[in-house]
Amino acid sequence: MEGEEVDRLCCAWWDIFECYPAQADFVNGSNRLNQIFLGGRGTGKSHALCLKALYLALRNGGRLVGETVHYTPGALMGRTAKEIDDKLEPIFLEHVSRFKDATGINLIKSYSGKHARYTLVNGSQIYKISYGRADSLRKARGYTFAWVCIDEVEHAEVYSKSAFEVISACLRHPQAVEQVFAVATTPDGLRGLTAHFAKMLRQNHPDYYAQTATVFDNPYVDDVFRSRLKDGCSARMWKQEGLGQILRPSEVIFTAYDTTKHLVEVDWKDSWPIVVGVDWGESHGYVCAIQIDYRTGTWYVMREEKMEDGSRPEFRRVVARMIAGLPRDPYMIAADRAVRSENNWLRGVYSDRTEGGVRTVKSRDMQRTSWGIGAMSFMLDPGGGRAPRLLFSRELSMSLERARRGIRGAMINYRYRRQRGQDGEYTVTNVPEANTPNTHPVDALRYAVTCGAFDELLHGGAPLSYAVAHEDSTK
Repeated sequence: MEGEEVDRLCCAWWDIFECYPAQADFVNGSNRLNQIFLGGRGTGKSHALCLKALYLALRNGGRLVGETVHYTPGALMGRTAKEIDDKLEPIFLEHVSRFKDATGINLIKSYSGKHARYTLVNGSQIYKISYGRADSLRKARGYTFAWVCIDEVEHAEVYSKSAFEVISACLRHPQAVEQVFAVATTPDGLRGLTAHFAKMLRQNHPDYYAQTATVFDNPYVDDVFRSRLKDGCSARMWKQEGLGQILRPSEVIFTAYDTTKHLVEVDWKDSWPIVVGVDWGESHGYVCAIQIDYRTGTWYVMREEKMEDGSRPEFRRVVARMIAGLPRDPYMIAADRAVRSENNWLRGVYSDRTEGGVRTVKSRDMQRTSWGIGAMSFMLDPGGGRAPRLLFSRELSMSLERARRGIRGAMINYRYRRQRGQDGEYTVTNVPEANTPNTHPVDALRYAVTCGAFDELLHGGAPLSYAVAHEDSTK
């Protein structure tokens, strides 16, 4: 395609594609270097981001020098390769198909599976690159791009500001006509890249642009979706994931936990199912037992055992002693899928004695710590004036000592990591602390909540509302 034809087609862009105003402004409303689309779930961020990737590819065509084409590369980036393949790429190809239907032009010249790269007819290239884990982010350092479009950076395993610092340094291709770092994400508080953009915009920095939207701005989703999303969010979560508000971050993770509301006097009930959560470690371990009011779906953490500086065979005995001391066999046992040998032991001993079986998290999306934390936060504060669904027996240890700290101490002290930026300032990240006295009790309870999220017996006759609303949080 010649440059003049590209410009002509870009001028007729909105005769081909449909977007609501906030999406349209993000796609081609600014040519500033750094651009962000902040919106809650259901605001069509990924739809707009993939359309922006196509727009930037057309704006940054290759060069013909003699008989040699000098390609101009850009990147469409997701948290994982699977997320790109299952979510972003189909949206991108839908845009390409729509363009072809309207103009008769197939923009894709070729695709290289080996390089995960599309080459377009105008000499631009689009790489599919994952960035969401530390190893994949390190691999991204070696590329040179004219532009990048990044999805859900505030909800990746890597710190969003770190991802920005690494990837923005790749924007140095000499053939770039419109050099852009574009990101579409749901905010996760005033932290990371969102906080950086807010700071730059307050200073009226000429290289920064932001567009925001709420689920009510998107005319392509209906009230059923909005209602289901709100029903599956705590009050704080709804402000963030439904309304796209940028909330002041808290270093403490479970901000809804309140000892006056969540600690109760409770006895074992004969007919209530029991769930056991297990966190295996190298030299530590934690196991808790939860009884569940099947009528309301309210969970009561009743008993716990903790081991420090021991071996896995020793912790097996701790788990066996805990289960043997319960009023009846558990309905379900949940554990970390990564420790196969110990889970095989659990299955060998308890599969025939547990109606719900020994479970580990299968979905890669639900394996994310943030998914389980979100589910627990929702159960602590379901919003809409509803009663808490996650409660704790007052008989549990309230010690804050390392060796004796259980779930009560962990709920108060479980925190996000702090990270020092290039400017020397410390900021609260969205990455929870690891390998502390707080993580093991929280992890065991998180496994139980996550593995039981869709079990109707454990949630009052229906799946956990949070799980339904976040069944695929890559959308």
